[in-house]
Amino acid sequence: MSSRLNRTILTVSASFALAFAGHVPVVFAQDEAPARQPGARQPRGNANGNGDPAQPGQRGGRRGGQGMGGPGGGRMMGGPGGMQRATITPRNIAHYAEILNLTEDQKSAVDTLFDGYRGRVEAIQQESRDTMREMRDEMRDGGGGGDGSGFAKFRETMESARKQIEEAEKAFFGDVQLLLTEPQAALWPKIERTRNRDASLPRGRLSGENVDLIEIVEDLKLDDGAKSTTVAILDQYEAELDRELTARNKVYDEVASKVGEMFREGNTEAAQAEIEKGRAASVRVRDVQRRYADKVKAVLPDGSKETFDAAFKRASFPRVYRPSMVSRMLEGAERLSDLSADQKAQLAEIKESYAKAVAPLNDRLAKAEEATEMAFNIGNMPFGRRGGGGNADGEPSAEQKAMSEARQAKRELDTQFQDRIEKVLTPAQREKLPRNGRGSQADEPGMSVF
Repeated sequence: MSSRLNRTILTVSASFALAFAGHVPVVFAQDEAPARQPGARQPRGNANGNGDPAQPGQRGGRRGGQGMGGPGGGRMMGGPGGMQRATITPRNIAHYAEILNLTEDQKSAVDTLFDGYRGRVEAIQQESRDTMREMRDEMRDGGGGGDGSGFAKFRETMESARKQIEEAEKAFFGDVQLLLTEPQAALWPKIERTRNRDASLPRGRLSGENVDLIEIVEDLKLDDGAKSTTVAILDQYEAELDRELTARNKVYDEVASKVGEMFREGNTEAAQAEIEKGRAASVRVRDVQRRYADKVKAVLPDGSKETFDAAFKRASFPRVYRPSMVSRMLEGAERLSDLSADQKAQLAEIKESYAKAVAPLNDRLAKAEEATEMAFNIGNMPFGRRGGGGNADGEPSAEQKAMSEARQAKRELDTQFQDRIEKVLTPAQREKLPRNGRGSQADEPGMSVF
């Protein structure tokens, strides 16, 4: 077997193992994290797998850009298998301190403990990267791996790193608990549930699975009266989500230990059966999100329902409902200081027309994305095809065709409205608008393992 094929099999097998394993070693960044929307979360390393900012209510980081003692990182850097967020970030720590109502002295002590934890994790990550680099060099030089030893070593490396990081986390939280007063210690179960969401939601593989309803509601900035109507619902949500995430993680860990090796051995039928177990567990988490979103929306004031619904859609399908190039062009045009009254009126009309026209296309695209995820089959995934799936004969599946048609319809709509915006403006004004190509190519959804 050629070294190139060895590397391909190792990469594909590892990708499936990583997708379910979740705790992939990465490095912490010391500097401040990039700007983000309020309450944003990032799953699967980042929101979309391509460096795009997360949407409100979507998991990955924690609010704010600072830890307890100053600017905090949490910025992602390259690690084995792709972009994955570190287990605990300064943003997480800041939120836990808020929940526990820590004193300044306690925060300082936790900062010191966190520095020790971070140093330990960085050492684990570096060791893992060094091992992975050696494996790549060995594959490149024709050193074998076709007998399965390459993937076995990869799996052992990742599992060892995962366990060591979990042990470091357990020790860190154990030390934090020693600092707490009795009233603060009584709040620890809430910290554990929050921790489970922080660590588990980014592992979600389905659209809508990694939403955080608690953050979405917080970002609504409700008054005390309106907020009180959501408390009992969100308490129930937190408890039920915690149970389903724990159950799903157990399934994911079992799947991760099997699916990559099955794929490497060519047993795609068995690998698909394992993937479907993981997908079923993910559906249960996603259904919790949707069920409680409906409950929350039902008790919100009329003025907040539409905002909540839009935020939930953006968090569930970030690449579908995020601002398009047309939206960004309109925002840029509205900031121009030399617009005439007539131009302002025309742009306002275009903005209203676009919102009405794009809404059903976005819904169609979200539906197509979900259908494609649910139809994913590893046995029909040819090497090199982005998105995976298709039929056994290599032709696009019905779901993929529907996705392609929905994308094309949105591209065409966006191109029409970009032209309309440009016709309203002078050449000098057009030069000041954001540019990212024609249509919606950059807004196309990516594909998860499912």
